[in-house]
Amino acid sequence: MTKGKMNVFRTKFTALTRSACNIVAALVFVSILTSQAIATTGKAGISFAGLEYYGSSQLTRMELEKLLGLKLGAPFLVVAKAVERLHQQLELRHIDASIQMISASAGRVFVVVDVSDSSTAVAQPTRRLKFPRHVDVTSERPFLLLDKLDTRLARLTEEGRTWSETLKEGLKYYTDEAANLIVGELVKQVPDMRAELLTVISSDPDPNRRKAAAELLN
Repeated sequence: MTKGKMNVFRTKFTALTRSACNIVAALVFVSILTSQAIATTGKAGISFAGLEYYGSSQLTRMELEKLLGLKLGAPFLVVAKAVERLHQQLELRHIDASIQMISASAGRVFVVVDVSDSSTAVAQPTRRLKFPRHVDVTSERPFLLLDKLDTRLARLTEEGRTWSETLKEGLKYYTDEAANLIVGELVKQVPDMRAELLTVISSDPDPNRRKAAAELLN
């Protein structure tokens, strides 16, 4: 191959190499943007549902809420930034704390904060959650039935229709037949879910869900 042809070949090879590198770089850039978009979209619709704080002599709940600076319904990314900021603020104050974001049902996220007390402080007794997380159960129907029962009883009260409850074999029954039909449905489902409901009480960050689980077991 002549010297002239070699130079032409090198020029074309160099151009092809640069073109290939540009294409690869463009593909990588698009891939990164796509990944970021997917990550952001995946968190869309998730919003702040509340703060679970176990209390400490070092920090009141009011102080913690002010430091966190979140309103109910705040979007996920805002919650994440607030949690990061809270970490930094507590570190500056030399307060040892565990801060977690716990996803719950229906696109909600709770912030769970556990502040360690100093060795000399006398803390108020609190019940901490065991392995905080949203607890999935076999069926959400018992919770829905309980809501339906509460709605029925509230409606009777609003309409001025008197009702009362009695205990039969450890179960609550009512003077309203429609309410008793709901109780009958609960009796069929709750016993088989007892262990799951106990886990909800001990681990789920949603206080309303824990309360409902306790009512179902009672």
